[in-house]
Amino acid sequence: RLIRRQRQMCIRDSNKSYAALIAKMLLSKQTILFDIQHTITLGKSLIALEKEPYDIVILDLLLPDAQGLKAFFELYRKYQEIPIVVLTAVSDEELAVQAVHEGAQDYLVKGSIDADILIRSIRYAIERHKMQMSLRSLSLLDELTKLYNRRGFMGLAEQFRKLSIRKSRRFLTLFADVDELKKINDNFSHKDGDNALIETSSILRETFRQTDILARMGGDEFAVLALEFSGVSPDSISQRFMQTIEKHNQSAGRKWKISISYGISEFTPENPVSIDDLLNKADMLMYKQKQKKKSK
Repeated sequence: RLIRRQRQMCIRDSNKSYAALIAKMLLSKQTILFDIQHTITLGKSLIALEKEPYDIVILDLLLPDAQGLKAFFELYRKYQEIPIVVLTAVSDEELAVQAVHEGAQDYLVKGSIDADILIRSIRYAIERHKMQMSLRSLSLLDELTKLYNRRGFMGLAEQFRKLSIRKSRRFLTLFADVDELKKINDNFSHKDGDNALIETSSILRETFRQTDILARMGGDEFAVLALEFSGVSPDSISQRFMQTIEKHNQSAGRKWKISISYGISEFTPENPVSIDDLLNKADMLMYKQKQKKKSK
């Protein structure tokens, strides 16, 4: 499914009646002009994308020629400049969450959306994708880890904070610090210290989604801004993060183990605070965790 606001929008769904329902929802809002195109298969969708630009893709995970995540991976690989919103049945919600982890901007569950939810998701996906694309073109990446640097993180996080207030979306901020990096540098080499930072960035990428904002803030400090949705909470992120670190340390031939202290703070649009406040709160929680490790 492709949707183009003011220009063109294409819907990809093998179910013609449901595609018509989606189109009816969009056209019911007279304040926004949609030009909608519906395609039934992945092959026809790719042809449509080659012919002209679209603002967004709404993609069903059950197409006749592409089941599950196959269609998403094919589209995302070829057209990363176009935001994708995944449409799924309740039974496929786990696949949809995985698609978001891999780079989809959002997912919608059939039978659980109305016109307002649909349009809000589309607007959010387009705006957020534009932010990400604009930052990619600037020198806002950390040279060593290829994550955003502090400037990139603060710029994108502030835009995301404003958007979250407008859209009533929650998000989580994680602040992390690599434990005893100096010992790795002193006992082994500075190259090993750099490798510890690179490995930390890999752990963050494995833990979080491509659509989350990952950054090396400087030295051995890292930050993450993660969109909160159903099934994602500080506890679930903490558990997944610790599991990823443990799995990473079990790899053979390691000279040292990665240890990371971290804290997580939550942003709520009902009580908005600054990005600095969120980072400071997460930093304090990180420091408490680090002190507990030292006291053991």
